[in-house]
Amino acid sequence: MKLANSKFFETLDFEKGSQTLVVENVELLRTIILQLKFQINNKIGDFILSDKDAILDISKNILLITDVFEISSLSKQLKNKLQQYVESNYDNDDLYQDLYQKLIDFGNDLINSSPYPLCFNQSITKIDMIKLLGIQLEHNYSSLLEEIVDYIDIFSQIIKTKLFVFISLRSYLTGEEFNNFIKIMDYKGIRILLIERYLSLDNSIVNNVQIIDKDLCVI
Repeated sequence: MKLANSKFFETLDFEKGSQTLVVENVELLRTIILQLKFQINNKIGDFILSDKDAILDISKNILLITDVFEISSLSKQLKNKLQQYVESNYDNDDLYQDLYQKLIDFGNDLINSSPYPLCFNQSITKIDMIKLLGIQLEHNYSSLLEEIVDYIDIFSQIIKTKLFVFISLRSYLTGEEFNNFIKIMDYKGIRILLIERYLSLDNSIVNNVQIIDKDLCVI
């Protein structure tokens, strides 16, 4: 899989693993982020995401994460997909039928106790019951790294997101946490693009790095 934008940087090849794009020029950094965000929301722009020469819809295949501390808010996008996933993997039909009948009995009891001519929806499906339960991800993580990995893995598996773009992620993880994150993502085959302002020179993994310096030269 590759991401290209001839106006800003050389093509990033994710067959080699996760990629890092360092943009030292603040104005260019801001422009890249805003234009990518606009294209994700509006399907219009110069970024090209491809996989084996097939062009992919960026709005459906890229998740842009600008604030890693608000990653749990992404669960709103996951809610419907998770409910559909739970429904498709649930096979206790006897319990569903038993619950369905109890709801119908409850509905009949309600309307029969009213002096008015009432009716109710009797076409109650499994997904209706699941929505009623409000099933969603549990927010109980011991570390920021654990939360990030879990959410990215779920988005990859459930929504089939192809590429995850993080802004300044390296600033919020230790060298060890960062290395573990990259190793986990590469092991799972999840493609990550890290857009950073600076290149960290500590003990972090620094493979697959493209730098655009302050003079807009690609290194």
